[in-house]
Amino acid sequence: MLRLRSNVELVNLTRDYDRIVPERDVLASVLALLERHPAVGNVWRNNRGKHRIQNADGTSRWIAYGGPPGASDIIGYLQTGGILAVECKRKGERPTAEQQKFLDGVNATAGGLGFVARSVDDVMKALPR
Repeated sequence: MLRLRSNVELVNLTRDYDRIVPERDVLASVLALLERHPAVGNVWRNNRGKHRIQNADGTSRWIAYGGPPGASDIIGYLQTGGILAVECKRKGERPTAEQQKFLDGVNATAGGLGFVARSVDDVMKALPR
């Protein structure tokens, strides 16, 4: 969990546009902001991946977790009840086709909000006030 001393530190974490902030730092600051934002009901980090497990008979198989392909980095819901999906990217990066399809699907649902965040400023612009 990201520990911040003030909201100023939160904003300054990704506002330095003269350098490329690593995606992990963008994600940490965006998640910290969403956890405090009054329009957000609940939010969590969505880790997606897969790993191989060994079966009792000596064969192996892959287990996937974290939602469908393209699922966003951060999932939650708004106070209004709509789903929230945020794909975090560092400056200059774009979502994959699967990630954009997932965001488009969220936006097509009633009250859903899905967007790409490269800084906390993007979150503040996208969320209802």
